[in-house]
Amino acid sequence: MLHHYGKKYYSLGSSILVTSSPEPYLLLASVAGAAFVVLVTTAASKHGTVVGGVLTALPLTGAWAVAIIGVTQGIGSATGAVGGYLLGAGVWFSFLLSYAILAKWGFWQALALAFLVWGVMTSVVFVSGVRDFLTCLAGGTALSIAILCVYFKRLKFEDYKGERRDVGWTKLVARFVGSFAILLVALGLSSVRGPFLGGLVSTAPIISSQIVYWTYIEQDIEFSRSVTKNIVLTGTILIIPYGASIWWFYQYFGRSFGTVYGIFFGTLCGYGIAAVGAYAAYRVATFLAEKQILASQSSP
Repeated sequence: MLHHYGKKYYSLGSSILVTSSPEPYLLLASVAGAAFVVLVTTAASKHGTVVGGVLTALPLTGAWAVAIIGVTQGIGSATGAVGGYLLGAGVWFSFLLSYAILAKWGFWQALALAFLVWGVMTSVVFVSGVRDFLTCLAGGTALSIAILCVYFKRLKFEDYKGERRDVGWTKLVARFVGSFAILLVALGLSSVRGPFLGGLVSTAPIISSQIVYWTYIEQDIEFSRSVTKNIVLTGTILIIPYGASIWWFYQYFGRSFGTVYGIFFGTLCGYGIAAVGAYAAYRVATFLAEKQILASQSSP
C-alpha cells in the first residue's frame, strides 16, 4: 500500500484507485445506520416482533465496519476483523439475553446490566488472545446456539403483533439524530484500534439497544423483551453464514480484482447469502409464532 499526502492508493490490476481517509465511509455508515434504526423501530411498532426482530438482525453496522476496515486497511485486516465480528455476534446475543431476562425488574436497570455483561465479555474475548478464524467461528456459533436454546427452552416469549399508527416527525428526527451520533462515535473508535477489535466492537449493541428502547417506549416492556428473541434467531441464521462467507469471498475476489473491488464483490456475495438467510429466518419465526398461537388456543 502506498501513502501520499494523507490519501491511500490500492492496486486494482493495472490501475490504481485513490481513496481518501476513512472518515467519509464512517459518515456514510452512520447515516445509513441511523436511517435503519428509524425504519426498524417503525416497522416493529406497526408489524410486530417477528418483523422487528428479523430486520434488526440483518448484517449492517458490523458488516459495514468490517468492509470499511478492508477498504482502508486491506484484505488481511478485513479477514482479521471477521473473526472478531463472529465472536462479537455471540457476545451481542448475550447482551440481548441478559436484557430479556432482567427487564421484568425494570428497563433501565436491565439495560445497564446488559451493557455491563457485554463489556465484560468483550474484554475477556479480546485479552484471551484468540484470533484464529476457525476458533472464532466455532466459538461464535456455539455461543449463539446456546443462547437460542435458553430462549426457546426456558424463556418462551410470546410474539406480539404491531399496531398501525402514525409516528410523529419529531420522534423520527430524534431517533435519527441520536442514532447517527452514537454510530459515528462507535465506528470511529473501532476503526483506530486494530482489525480484530474493530470487528469485535462493531457488533456492539448500538442499534439493538435503541430498538429495545423505542419498542419499550412505544409498546411496553414485554414487547421489548420479546423482540430480542427474534433478533437472536435471525442473527444466528444470518450473521454466522455471512461472516464465514465474506472471509472466503474477500480473499478470493481480492486476489483477482484487488482490495477495493474484492471487498465490494465479497460483500455483495455475502449479502446474497444473507438475503436467503433472512427469508429463511422470517419463515422460521413466523412458523414458531403460529405454532405458539395454536398451542395457546388449544390449551384449556
